[in-house]
Amino acid sequence: MRLRTILYGHPETVLKAFENSNIRSAEEFLISSENLQELYQRLPAESITFAELEVVRDYVLATVASNGYNGYELAEKARSANLVLESPLWTKRNRISTFLSTWTHGIIEVAGEGGSAKSTFALNAVVNYLTSEQDASVHWIDTVGTFSVDRATRIIAAFSDSYNVIAQDSSSTSSASNRLHVSLAFTVESATGILAAIRSLVESDSSSTSVRSPDAACQGTVRLIVIDQVTTLFSHVLTTGSSEGHAMLAAFMRELRDITETYKILALILNNSNSKKKTTHSQSENKPGSSYGSTSKINHKPKPALGITMTFLADTTLWLEKAHDAFSYLSSEEQEEKFICGCLNNEYTVEILRSRTWFVPPKWAFMIGDNGVIT
Repeated sequence: MRLRTILYGHPETVLKAFENSNIRSAEEFLISSENLQELYQRLPAESITFAELEVVRDYVLATVASNGYNGYELAEKARSANLVLESPLWTKRNRISTFLSTWTHGIIEVAGEGGSAKSTFALNAVVNYLTSEQDASVHWIDTVGTFSVDRATRIIAAFSDSYNVIAQDSSSTSSASNRLHVSLAFTVESATGILAAIRSLVESDSSSTSVRSPDAACQGTVRLIVIDQVTTLFSHVLTTGSSEGHAMLAAFMRELRDITETYKILALILNNSNSKKKTTHSQSENKPGSSYGSTSKINHKPKPALGITMTFLADTTLWLEKAHDAFSYLSSEEQEEKFICGCLNNEYTVEILRSRTWFVPPKWAFMIGDNGVIT
């Protein structure tokens, strides 16, 4: 960092003294000399006193250095966070629960085409967590205005019925609803403002050493953030001719990652596909000697939207699609056989496209009941 930027407002004579000695950055100021006495001898005579130089050194160090932390305090904070988050996000959900229960914080991208049940998938995770953790809260950022209160209420009621020990009366349903906070954000600026508000809320909650008030306790501790969906916020600013949109996306995701890492929060980011699945036909009769038939079909499977920039900004990417789309490679007779036996009716699949911690690329299937609950 430039020394003039750090020492903005200091006397010009002091800044000139450093520049005349080829000291123009914080790095050069701190490491160009073995000690402060040697640095003082390099400066022009009477340009600065030794006491003033010590003040400047302390100011530069405070500006460029990171904050110090006590290792014992960090260990205690991590242990407390693990105790709060020891309950899996999904319970009794077969192999899907095995995967999601391993996550206590980080960013999971949930991608898929329209109609692939991304919102229902995320809402089931949210409701299951709210009904099993009475002191947790979830912030849902709706960027398209499609959040359904009725659907959330039905799923909460269905989950509460399944937790007979935890949910002994209708107050649990009301409690879970009160701890699900939904915000509308149709622009990047408004979504960034909501993240800043969540950060302030978590900071005030974690820094408070006194007993929480009843109203604060009813709000719960933020443990999960859902953005449904990130595509509408950035798809119109991502262009091949400019890097500004990619920089905006990276800055937004860095802010989200800092929140999840600092406060041990899990974020589910819903994302659309880049295009619909299409089949192209390549003609080869004009290529003599071709080993292929006269016409070959090439299936272009859709990918998560927002391009390669988004690829490196999430810890894991899940791909959701309808089961009959996932098994489109089957012949019509095989598909008909599976539909007759009920294997693909109303079913969806979850596939791990990429992950920083999960090395096996499995694929699971799930169904959605009439009440919106995943089974």
